[in-house]
Amino acid sequence: MTENNLKLKIDAHVIRQLGAELITSPLVAITELIKNSHDADASWCNLEIDPTFIEQIEVDPNLYPNDKTLIKRDDKVFKEFLGKITVIDNGCGMGRETIDKSWLTVSYSDKRNKKKEGEKTSEYKRNYTGDKGLGRLGSMQVASICKITSSKFASEQSIQVSINWDQLVEGITIDQIQIDETSLKKTNPKEKGTRIELIGLHDHNFWQSDLTAFKYQLTTNVSPFGYFSKRKDAFKLYIKINGIEQSSEEL
Repeated sequence: MTENNLKLKIDAHVIRQLGAELITSPLVAITELIKNSHDADASWCNLEIDPTFIEQIEVDPNLYPNDKTLIKRDDKVFKEFLGKITVIDNGCGMGRETIDKSWLTVSYSDKRNKKKEGEKTSEYKRNYTGDKGLGRLGSMQVASICKITSSKFASEQSIQVSINWDQLVEGITIDQIQIDETSLKKTNPKEKGTRIELIGLHDHNFWQSDLTAFKYQLTTNVSPFGYFSKRKDAFKLYIKINGIEQSSEEL
């Protein structure tokens, strides 16, 4: 047998197709992210939806060949992304290794084996709810940019990772996708938890519409029959849309 350097590669567009197959609606996508907060032993999770948010983010102009709205500044090119969804929790947080292994490995989930072995979360002894590794695919279906900021208890720094899902186009292999990483100094070492920002919302008409039914369905998905409000390990979900906040118990 002759030696060669042939390797099996995956076209990045396949990941986008996989996400479309598995994440069938914005409700499913957001539910998966909130499951992650629950499984991280968070006592609360805040979901904020702001369709009017605008942020200019540096991009590769080759990804947007027909976009006449790109902004050139010095030697850089920026694109305005409209709309943002933020999911914040006070869970255990993630370090760089966890983000690399869990978030950046499509379909990997360490909770899968834990569920098989009957393990529960360390602090609240909860049953794990997520095990399919779909959070990252859900973020892709909702928005162009996924920004993850996370820190663990008693650490001096947070890690921030940003992914532009618009890079997942035909002809690019998954290993060529650029991941931006930054370390941030924490003002309070005792802070822990994760913030996920989904910027540049797809299906913007949906997020600008009346989301009353969406709120009720999401609350029912997370806590059917008021399950968490009756337990010592209560998991509080707060939903803010266009500046108006309601708790899951209210809903």
